[in-house]
Amino acid sequence: MLKINFKIFFQILLIIFIILSLIYFWPFILLILGLYGLIKIENVFFTFKLYYFSKITQIDQMTGIEFENRMFNYFKRNGYNVEKTKTSNDFGADLILSKNNEITVVQTKRWLKQVGISAVQEICAAIKYYQAHQGMLITNSKLTNSAKKLAQSNNIIVWERSELIMKLGKT
Repeated sequence: MLKINFKIFFQILLIIFIILSLIYFWPFILLILGLYGLIKIENVFFTFKLYYFSKITQIDQMTGIEFENRMFNYFKRNGYNVEKTKTSNDFGADLILSKNNEITVVQTKRWLKQVGISAVQEICAAIKYYQAHQGMLITNSKLTNSAKKLAQSNNIIVWERSELIMKLGKT
């Protein structure tokens, strides 16, 4: 007969519960910390607001084209003239923005992994092809270190996940 040590069993369950709580219930943990005065309650509500209104979890489930459409609508609402490029053979840009006689080409990457250097190379090529003033790379993820360096050296505007949450959460 299998003998179960209930003390160890419940300790393992508790550890699993704590790990899952940290992963899935972090907003509630922040709220509890705020209510007990361990962090400023204004910061907790600001974080909730940004996270909720950015709809980042929905973005994580989107296809690449749905993410492009989301960004198209974001820029349209913020006063830009926005043009979509072809879905394939787009020469490195998904969107072309214009405002105040300045053209910006945008590459969107809805990825689960880090965005590599090739995305930055594509947007650099798109600047020349579309005769734009600047380039922009937007992702729900993060860039690799080499991609960040190349973007910085080419003055590419980069919105990684945290910046994306901030921008989308304010609208």
